[in-house]
Amino acid sequence: MLGPLPVPTEYPSKEHLRLHELVTGFAAGAQRPEDYLTEFRAGLSGLVHRYTACSASCRALVASEARDRVTYDQDRDYFGFVVNGLAAMDTFSYAAYAAGATFWPHLFPFASEAARRAVGPRSTARAYDLAGEAEFAALFNTILDSQDHRAWRKYHTVLSHRAGGTTGFHAAANTEGAHASVQGMQQWLDETLAVLLAGLVAVAERQRAPQGGR
Repeated sequence: MLGPLPVPTEYPSKEHLRLHELVTGFAAGAQRPEDYLTEFRAGLSGLVHRYTACSASCRALVASEARDRVTYDQDRDYFGFVVNGLAAMDTFSYAAYAAGATFWPHLFPFASEAARRAVGPRSTARAYDLAGEAEFAALFNTILDSQDHRAWRKYHTVLSHRAGGTTGFHAAANTEGAHASVQGMQQWLDETLAVLLAGLVAVAERQRAPQGGR
């Protein structure tokens, strides 16, 4: 389900594929609406695409950070790195919410466009808490509250307001706990997505589609 896109080896492909298997299997057994599964798959595909784009920008930046003069390509890659990295977190939360709507449709409103537009990391964590998956909800909230995640948000704000290549990027790194390199931020994203996907797989493993649907 990863598709033809060459995915970086750091991406947790095993957990991704297992999650897809579990959610699609449950959806078939529980007779969930097909569009729930469509949105789940679209969220997972979006996660792979955003992660891959972020990783590509990271590699380009590692090769260009030594330059003294700011170039358009460098500035583009810094912005793309931060935007796609945060978008990877958002697409994960959307896929996780769609999975939750498959397991507990009464706790994860998902039938309308308005409900789907309202999905975000916090609402996803809150819904899992209501579903009795407090451990996964706490894990997600801890990540969202971490200094590392706040640093990503700060970089996004700074780079949305100004150009400046390496100088502009490091201008955002004056907060305690902020990574000062794209390599460090990429490593955090790698590890975070692996933990989140593994946590969601554990949730999905505990679900079993009832005979005849529900």
